[in-house]
Amino acid sequence: MTSFSFYGVSIKLLLDARIGGTLYSGTWNRATTAGVVAESAEGREEYYLSSIILGESINRATTGFQWDDAYFEDGRKCEMYVNPRYRYGSWDERCVFDASYIKLREVSAGYSIPRKWLKKLPLDAIRISAVGRNLAILYQNTPHGIDPEAAVSSGNAQGIEYGGMPPVATFGFDLKLTF
Repeated sequence: MTSFSFYGVSIKLLLDARIGGTLYSGTWNRATTAGVVAESAEGREEYYLSSIILGESINRATTGFQWDDAYFEDGRKCEMYVNPRYRYGSWDERCVFDASYIKLREVSAGYSIPRKWLKKLPLDAIRISAVGRNLAILYQNTPHGIDPEAAVSSGNAQGIEYGGMPPVATFGFDLKLTF
C-alpha cells in the first residue's frame, strides 16, 4: 500500500499483481466457437448470406471463411468456404492464457478533522474516508472481459474459468472515531 498525506488529507493506493501462471478459459472457448467475438467475425456475414439467404450448400458456397493453411493430402490448397464458427474447432490450446495481471485493488481518500476542532467533544480524533475496491485491471493477458483471477469453483480447481462473473467494484465511506 502506498500513502500520501497533505494537510490532513491522505490518499492510499493498493496494487495487486500476479506474474505467471496459466488459465484455461471455457468462456473464451464457447464465445469463439459460437462466433460471438470479434476474432470470429471474418467471413461471418458472407457465409450467412451464401448459406442462409442464398441457400447454397456448404460444398458449393461462394463466400465465407477460408482456411489459410488447409491443404489436401496431394498438396492442393483447400479453397472450400466454411462456417466461420468452425475456424476454431474445439482446440483447447487457443483458450489457455497467461494469468498475469496487475489490479488496482483499493483507493482511499480520507480527511482527519483537526484536533483543535474537537476540544469540546469527548473524542480524540475523527477521520472520514471514501473507499473504492476492485477498481480496475491495469494489465492482463486474458481477453478483455475475462478476469485472470476467475475460477470455476471455490475448491481446488485453480486455473480453470468458465462463465465467471466479472469483478465487482465497490464504493463506500468510512468513519473512524477515536475516544
